[in-house]
Amino acid sequence: MNNNLQVFNNPELNLQIRTILNDDNSISVNLEDTAKGFTRIAKSGNEIGGFMANKK
Repeated sequence: MNNNLQVFNNPELNLQIRTILNDDNSISVNLEDTAKGFTRIAKSGNEIGGFMANKK
């Protein structure tokens, strides 16, 4: 198994996602990192839009 961890980084979206290239050349992504890009929770507990909130 290829365990080379790489980080997809997009500073414009303030997004970092940890990824691993699998033996079959598919990519596995860290679900927690990915979910943070879709939704952010404020300290008050209120949900605020992530980068996908602005996409139509």
